Amino acid sequence: MSLFNELQNLMVKHRFRANRKLSQNFVINEQLIEKIVELADLKASDVVLEIGSGTGFLTRALLKKSKVIAVEKDEKLCTVLKEELSQKNLTLVCGDFLNFHHTRKVLL
Repeated sequence: MSLFNELQNLMVKHRFRANRKLSQNFVINEQLIEKIVELADLKASDVVLEIGSGTGFLTRALLKKSKVIAVEKDEKLCTVLKEELSQKNLTLVCGDFLNFHHTRKVLL
């Protein structure tokens, strides 16, 4: 299934749409995602901090190579990530990254 179709299915299943106030755009180009992961040259011992994980398409690709700390501000998308990306090497932080100065331990 293409990422476009997967995005449409997720939007219907979880009842969300891109939030303009948060400047949301969802990457649905599989070649672009593959290129990003390739250029990152990740190892299993690496930990990636992904701010604004959105629908989790890039997150899913990153998880194949490394551990990921995913930060998502949008509550609906955080729910999507919780339900769709339940993996042992994923730490999901729901909230605004800019407000995490007092919870630094969560990110380390």
